[in-house]
Amino acid sequence: MTIDGAPAPNGSDVTVWLAKFDSPVGVAVASGGKYSVLANQHGTESFSGQTLIFKINGQNSGETAVWEKGGATILDLSLN
Repeated sequence: MTIDGAPAPNGSDVTVWLAKFDSPVGVAVASGGKYSVLANQHGTESFSGQTLIFKINGQNSGETAVWEKGGATILDLSLN
């Protein structure tokens, strides 16, 4: 993960959002320029097929993924 072309500093917040929520559905902290975040479905409505939005330190990274139960996506986030 990079910020302005350099590895993200340790402690950078990575959050995952759905447009309809006013708080993140997943939170992680970067370490060594890497992160692992789990976007758990909560509530009774399915997240299946909905777009996840990734932010670094509160800024939109421009990267998205589609939520799928049991799925995993590897993304190299950047704020270039």
